[in-house]
Amino acid sequence: MPQPEQLALIRAYQRTDAGLRARALAIVLALWDGLTGWRDEDAESWLDQALPILIGAQQAMGELTTAYLTSMIADMMGAAAPAAAPVAVPAAAAPAAAVPAVQAGLVAAATAAASGPAAQTVAGAALRGVDPREVYVRPFVAVRAAIGEGRPLREAVALGRQRLEITIKTDMQLAATRTSQRVLAGDRRVAGYRRVPGGGKNCALCLLASTQRYHRRRLMPIHPGCGCKVAPIVGDQDPGQVIDEDLRDRIHDAVEETIGRIDFGGRDPDYRKIVIEHEHGEIGAVMTVRGHKFTGPGDLD
Repeated sequence: MPQPEQLALIRAYQRTDAGLRARALAIVLALWDGLTGWRDEDAESWLDQALPILIGAQQAMGELTTAYLTSMIADMMGAAAPAAAPVAVPAAAAPAAAVPAVQAGLVAAATAAASGPAAQTVAGAALRGVDPREVYVRPFVAVRAAIGEGRPLREAVALGRQRLEITIKTDMQLAATRTSQRVLAGDRRVAGYRRVPGGGKNCALCLLASTQRYHRRRLMPIHPGCGCKVAPIVGDQDPGQVIDEDLRDRIHDAVEETIGRIDFGGRDPDYRKIVIEHEHGEIGAVMTVRGHKFTGPGDLD
């Protein structure tokens, strides 16, 4: 279990991470909501506005994650954390009227982060190995495809917006996980890492994965909407593949009690669709299926 100082670092990182994601998402979705056309020229104009925000947010996420992991490893080794420039995140929410001011703050924070070592490896084309203009034009393609299928414009735009939101969330998580891999792989003191789910509701697959120990060079798998963090395992003592057998067993027990069957691999039933109330290592009494009210085991098939 992490020490109080380490737990405080994790919680602070989670809060700042959540704020950065929320601001970037609010700004870019507000730009989307302001669109009045879906042609190529509309997409190009929107990309010119949105991409600096998105790439900047990815850069800031990389620097934030680097600072967190560096501080965590230093604390685990009993050393003082090296000084690091803080990553500024606008504190205010981003209603439509406030978007320009919040956008400017995020751009300024991202510009400061862009000179850091993470910026060149976890943002823009480096993130996926694909030009970000190609990635972020896809919501427009989705809108036009839906219109071509005869769907109402409102529904088509909503589908494009949904795709955009999922893409933003995925890229922010990729920026965090790729940074984690880079930092941990470059430190020989790190024996591996464990997955740290957030408090509250988590999918059972992420909780199950959090009981395992992973090699420091392995990229943490993610799924749409995943917000898991990384905590390093430092030192010569290898805790083994499973580092929290009690939590692992309680996850399977909770699934079996509600669903009627379990899978130690988390595939059948699909543990990604099972949401468990989880806070600080404890499983709550509430279990449901993501997206609708749980009615029975047949809902998982």
